[in-house]
This record gives sequence, structure tokens and C-alpha cells, in this order.
Amino acid sequence: MKQYTLKEIASITGGKIVGDETLIINGVSAPDSYVQGTICPLWEKKYEKYVMPEMVLFTVEGQVAECASGIVFDKNPKEELIKLLNLFDESPKEDAMQNDLIAPDAKISETATVCVGAIIKSGAVISDGAIIKEYAVIGENVFIGKGTIVESHVVIYHGTIIEDECIIRSHAVIGCPGFGFMPDKECGIVRVPQIGIAHIKRGVEVGAYSSIDRATFGETLIGDFTKIDSHVKIGHNCRIGTFCVFCGRVGLAGSTIVGNGVTFAAGSGAGNHVTIGDGVMVGGLSGVSTNIPAGAVVSGFPAQDHKKELRYQASLRRVPDLIKKIKELEIKLEKLEGN
Repeated sequence: MKQYTLKEIASITGGKIVGDETLIINGVSAPDSYVQGTICPLWEKKYEKYVMPEMVLFTVEGQVAECASGIVFDKNPKEELIKLLNLFDESPKEDAMQNDLIAPDAKISETATVCVGAIIKSGAVISDGAIIKEYAVIGENVFIGKGTIVESHVVIYHGTIIEDECIIRSHAVIGCPGFGFMPDKECGIVRVPQIGIAHIKRGVEVGAYSSIDRATFGETLIGDFTKIDSHVKIGHNCRIGTFCVFCGRVGLAGSTIVGNGVTFAAGSGAGNHVTIGDGVMVGGLSGVSTNIPAGAVVSGFPAQDHKKELRYQASLRRVPDLIKKIKELEIKLEKLEGN
């Protein structure tokens, strides 16, 4: 595990220290899931309610609580965030990849099944009764829970946690780097390191060709017994509740928060940083762009109350007739004016 003092981080990122410069920092965590001993980037107002005095913050000057420590900047430190994340990036390097199909230090239960051609990399744990099918790739330090089935040609990236009794269908990709980029004056666009993980909880099913990104920091979380159809995309830092259903071709942009028992119908999606309450139903081909309260049924683009959307669609169908009537009235008016 990488560790730096607050002073070392400040010297690399160019920030000013507030509080104890000798504090040891061993990672990066999100404001709503702060981990003791980590540093917490903070620049969105919606996360300010989570700030506590014991947090170590990476933020703008004036945001650090009176009793807290941190590193502050005179403006939003998004550019410096890349330097911070690079410090704690432990992604495996290409030259460190092993040649053996099953790494010597992988821990595979005697009751697990690993089929021909599967690749199990260093530090991976395969629990009792798990099945890893042909040509699946289990990355470094991945945890596979009891009874979980990983079908052929699945790729599970390093550090991913998949709990008990899950099913990962063929060609799914779990824990790949999230789509994080930032404008840069010299390079044009630079990639933001994705140092978090993907965490799939108990009883989750992930359909064929679906993709769940790892978090920028912290974790992308899929709650217990959620079911994900084929060709679904879950962006980085999304947090999905329990017993949710995502039908085919659903897409969630980064940091979407989804409550328990939510249903996304086929082809629907949500923009980044929106919160969707418990029990919400999102209609097919709908696009959620704002927060949705618990229990709502929404449809359309942008998504709104389903009954209101039906009235809106019904009104649109009348537009051609209304245009025709307007033209007829214009002709009559011209004749009257001519007389």
C-alpha cells in the first residue's frame, strides 16, 4: 500500500497545507464514503453535507472545517486531482504480467472449478463452489465469492470484488477504467487515473456484453440481487441499490445514484450525477437528466411524469391537423381581406 505524508502530497500537487503536515495518507476516498487515513477530494456542493472535522480534504481554500486537515487551492483543483490520483494508482504494469495461465499465488478453493483456457492472475481469490469458464480473465487481486459463475470470455479487471452467488454472463467486462478525461492546455485532453474498484454484491446477475466501470476513487457499487441485462453500461462511481432491474441497452453516466427496487426499461438512461429514488420506474428510451423522487414513474426525453408525457405525446400527434387548420384559416382570412 502506498503512503505519503500530507507535506509530500502538497509538494507534488502544489497545494497549501492546512493542519498537521505529518499526517500519513494511504489512499483517496469519496466524501460520502470517507475512509480514515485517506484524503478526500471535494469540489461539488452536493458533497459538502458529508464533510466532518476528522476528514482530510483536497479542496478550495475555505472549505476545510476548523478542526480538519487538508490541502487547499485558490481555485477548483481538478487539474491537480490527476497528480493526486497518480500517486495512489496501483494498476498492474504491462511488464509485470505473468505468463502462466494461473498465477502461483492465486488462491483457488478446492471446490471451485476453473475451466481450460481461463486466466487467473496474481493475488486473485476464487471461493468455494465458484465456476470460472473457458477463456475468462480474472485480474490481479480480484475476489470471486462462493458459488459465483463467471462465463466464457468475461474480463474482470484488477481489484474487483464480486460477492457470493453472482452470475457474470459471457463477454461482460467488470472493473475497466472509467471514461474520465480532462482538458489540458498542452496535451489537449488527458486521462484522469481511475484508481477505485468495482464492487458487485451478492446475487447480482450481469448480462452478456455489459460493462461496469471501476471508480475514479472509492468504488462503483452494484447492490444485492440487482439484475442487469445484456449490453448495459454502468459508468464510474455509480451506486446502485438492491433488487434493481436494468433492461437491455440501458446506460448510466458516471456518479449516478440509484435507490432500491428501481427499474430501467430497455434503451433508457441517466445523465451523470443524478439521484433516482427508491422504486422509480423509467420508461423505455427515456433519458433522466434531473433527480427523480422515490416512487415516481417517468418517461420521455428529458424524462418527466409518465402521465404528463403521455399527454404531451398525444398533443404532438395533433400538430399536423392543427397546422392544416391554421393554413385553411389563413386562406379564408386572405379572402376576407381581399373583399
